[in-house]
Amino acid sequence: MELQILTRTPVLNSSTYSKMTILENYTVKEHAALVGFLTNAGYEQLFKNYEKSVITCVYKKDEEIVTVCRNSAKSEVRVMWEDAKYNSLDTITAPETVGDGETTLSQIGVGGYGHCTDDPMIGLHYLIKNSDGKAIILDGGIFEENADDIYKALESHNIAKDESGKFIITAWIFTHAHGDHIGAFNQFSHKYNDKATVEYIMYNFPGDGRVATREANFDAFEKNIDEQFPEAKRIVPRIAQIYYFGNIKITIACSPDMLYTPTRVLPYFNDTSIYFILEAEGVKTLFLGDGGEMCAEKTLECFRPTTLKSHFVQITHHGLYTSAYKTPYTADEATLLTREERNAREAERHVHENLTKLYETAAPSIGLWPMGDTLGHPRNGRTTVMRDWSRTYGQVAHFVDIDSPDSGYDGVNIVRKGDLITYTMSSEDKLMITKFLLKDGKAELITNQTYESFLAE
Repeated sequence: MELQILTRTPVLNSSTYSKMTILENYTVKEHAALVGFLTNAGYEQLFKNYEKSVITCVYKKDEEIVTVCRNSAKSEVRVMWEDAKYNSLDTITAPETVGDGETTLSQIGVGGYGHCTDDPMIGLHYLIKNSDGKAIILDGGIFEENADDIYKALESHNIAKDESGKFIITAWIFTHAHGDHIGAFNQFSHKYNDKATVEYIMYNFPGDGRVATREANFDAFEKNIDEQFPEAKRIVPRIAQIYYFGNIKITIACSPDMLYTPTRVLPYFNDTSIYFILEAEGVKTLFLGDGGEMCAEKTLECFRPTTLKSHFVQITHHGLYTSAYKTPYTADEATLLTREERNAREAERHVHENLTKLYETAAPSIGLWPMGDTLGHPRNGRTTVMRDWSRTYGQVAHFVDIDSPDSGYDGVNIVRKGDLITYTMSSEDKLMITKFLLKDGKAELITNQTYESFLAE
């Protein structure tokens, strides 16, 4: 790419198909010169969006896409580029017309009892039906039964079909590449590719060397897109970019390429999650995937509070620990500290200061909590961890009065100020579905029952 001649800085593998360079201590004048260079080189600006401290612009020349993100809070510019076939720009402008059907948001249980040590607090499965009748799916879970539940959701929500009779998934969004978030897609792609079509697949997974660990099923994920849904177009979401799917507007609030540096890999895979704001019919939902403190800090740094204010917030990482954000001690310090001192340092490594600020800024009426058990259920060891941590650190405690939650009805807890927090599993170990109608700036709870009874109606 011609831009490398200008920057003369290290080039990183920012995502699967993308390269990136970071220009530090960059002034406004230098940023303007960079934009001028791109324009003179024949790159056409197709998108521009301002936020509190970030400006994101997207350019295209021939079959190359260049994204420039200037973060004034850090005096840096990040430049990412890839072949256009790996990053569709079809949806960066709002459609001229949209359908007049109802828009709904559903949280569907994932389950996983007996499969994983983390059960049943694994995975996410959200289905949004836009006014055109098409589906947007978020993640989906991990196992084959999760893939079956995704297909049942398409049927039960009366999702629109194409001319060949296939359900139309207008966008399948993946927060990050952990198996409990992409595994169900791998199963679905083989089992239901003849019954559903996917128009766009949105993800920004880390490139080689950007994170300490790499998911084993990631290669299978890429292969399944190419072989099972070859018609699907990929989208690489980046901070402050906006996408439209019918009457649904999606704003990316954090992307992992804003966290990478040439000398540091991310130690915690969950921080490769994307944050995004989904807006429909005047109702905003802030989805956080499993992202932790680094994601929350970057979002607060770059976005205005008015942008982040949301009716719904998806509680990150199933309400569990989010990250080892602080290094407790160095290898040299470990030899000098007593066991008690090491334990004290370990206890401080899980901090949630930025997440707490983010929840307070979003100030939601409804907390979407993708975990399986009602609060305090003694089913497995993680419940105790979650309960103790909730009291101590404030993520779940921000939403729930830990000592006296009131059960409004099966699977839903009343939280402070009479608002709602949803669960994904009933007290009888059955998957739940909680469904909201989004209309005129309000969210109306229309379904809260076991998935089994919902499908039987």
